[in-house]
Amino acid sequence: MFVYLIPKTPKPNRNQKYISYLTNVYTRKEYRNKNIGTELLEYIKEYLAKQDCELIFVWPSRNSVNWYMRNDFTNENEIFQHSIK
Repeated sequence: MFVYLIPKTPKPNRNQKYISYLTNVYTRKEYRNKNIGTELLEYIKEYLAKQDCELIFVWPSRNSVNWYMRNDFTNENEIFQHSIK
């Protein structure tokens, strides 16, 4: 797993200093279904909370959507992107 902390623009009365992007989440086949990924994700969530991180965003694959949902991720927001060519 790779997490990139993105600094937020400072605002009065706001404690959160970051949002984060989680990518490259992968467990080798022989280690899957042993809670290793979930335990690592929990560690990352705790670490980010200590860093005043407001949220974690991901672009899950179809195969990983249920795993993220089991780990308290939601799909409430749409993220738009623009490719520069």
